[in-house]
Amino acid sequence: MIVGRGDRGSARSGRTWVAGAPALVGAFAVASALALTACAPLSSLGFDDAATYQCLEHTIDGEVLAAATPVGDLTGEAATMLSEAQHDDGTPLVLDDEEAWYFAGLSDESLLIMRNLDAGEADGYGPPGSDREVIQVSRLEGAPNAADGWYVTAQSVCPLTVDLGSLAVPTVQLDPAHVANADSTELQLLVTETDCNSGQAADGRVKLVSLKETADTVTVTIGVKPRGGNNTCPGNPATPFTVTLDDPLGDRTIIDGTRGLPMTTP
Repeated sequence: MIVGRGDRGSARSGRTWVAGAPALVGAFAVASALALTACAPLSSLGFDDAATYQCLEHTIDGEVLAAATPVGDLTGEAATMLSEAQHDDGTPLVLDDEEAWYFAGLSDESLLIMRNLDAGEADGYGPPGSDREVIQVSRLEGAPNAADGWYVTAQSVCPLTVDLGSLAVPTVQLDPAHVANADSTELQLLVTETDCNSGQAADGRVKLVSLKETADTVTVTIGVKPRGGNNTCPGNPATPFTVTLDDPLGDRTIIDGTRGLPMTTP
């Protein structure tokens, strides 16, 4: 069955979101044949163009996310896929706010597009912390219930996180009890392990994966080494963690590198 059918083709209706919807193609890369027009990115954010990111079963290149190419600037095969995309009832895919959607990946037979969600927009629809909506358009041929063509084969919300390998991705927030100012050379953070850990803190297992400082941003990427063993899941307390900067913070934006979004307080 084709999943992701929308309400009259709308990609903004909550009823269209299918958490964990199966995808025909799970890994996406930039195809060399894809032509993209020059454009300013929707957001610079804090993506590492050398890293890969996960959105449920989709693997997305950091370089693609950093570019954030608007779907309106797609050309060639990618533009054709999007313009011809339809739901299983034959209604076309309509993006209510097209300017919010950007290119996230392309394979031989599938296109992936994404948009950022407002805080709380996905509450009740997907995994905790979901901050993106993703749509996959794929080529279907010989399906018993649909004519050959380009279809919405997956549409879901997800928490977009960097792939840290053996480290788990935690929730990282600014400590409201130790707010940094322009002169600060340290960031006081609260790191909450999301894996089951029997309600214990992650002391000694919090790792600074990378610290990238530019004129405009400070991007902090933190992982947690899994504890291992049999653990219960009552929820874990935050673990204080300090990051030392090379230069005073100034007016730079602090970015959570695991998600590519500005860091917040609890």
